[in-house]
Amino acid sequence: MKILHYALGFPPYRTGGLTKYCIDLMLTQAEQGHEVALLWPGRITMVKKKPEIHKGRNWNGIGSFEIINPLPVPLDEGILDVDAYIKKGDETVYSKFLQDYSPDVIHIHTLMGLHKEFIHAANELGIRTVFTTHDYFGLCPKVTLFHNGKPCDNDHNCMDCVKCNQSALSLKKIVVLQSPVYRKLKNTHVVKLLRSRHRKNFF
Repeated sequence: MKILHYALGFPPYRTGGLTKYCIDLMLTQAEQGHEVALLWPGRITMVKKKPEIHKGRNWNGIGSFEIINPLPVPLDEGILDVDAYIKKGDETVYSKFLQDYSPDVIHIHTLMGLHKEFIHAANELGIRTVFTTHDYFGLCPKVTLFHNGKPCDNDHNCMDCVKCNQSALSLKKIVVLQSPVYRKLKNTHVVKLLRSRHRKNFF
């Protein structure tokens, strides 16, 4: 079987439970003889805005396809500029990619960075699609449904959401975090220190 996964990317660039689950699943499927690949949201360019899909080097036998100019990936930082996260993608780009790669099934692990046109293209082509949710991103921009140290069981007509997302990263910062340069520098001592300080303040 030919299986295409969609998640945030490969380690060490991406880490956390979602990435670990997806990687473990893909490696197991590959060991069982399936052809497996990962489609993931990559860099956002300043010149071209149209999405493109670039084939990268395989990762431990797993195919790699990077979406250039995906939607921004907020992780658990929240969302300020809502319009930037619901921009329309070019469905023909996704249709052509899916026709060329021709997967038997698509397994989506997150909606972050993904244009809805990808899902529509898969549906139009009759490709079976599975969605595993690893967090509350479809409901909560900060993915946790947690507010002021407690489960968020009442958003008070979205007023709590506004407060929660006031500290969201700017689009400029997200562009940097999705850049190839950041991928290389992410695990350097200085960047680790900056990330640690940010997370301390974050919580």
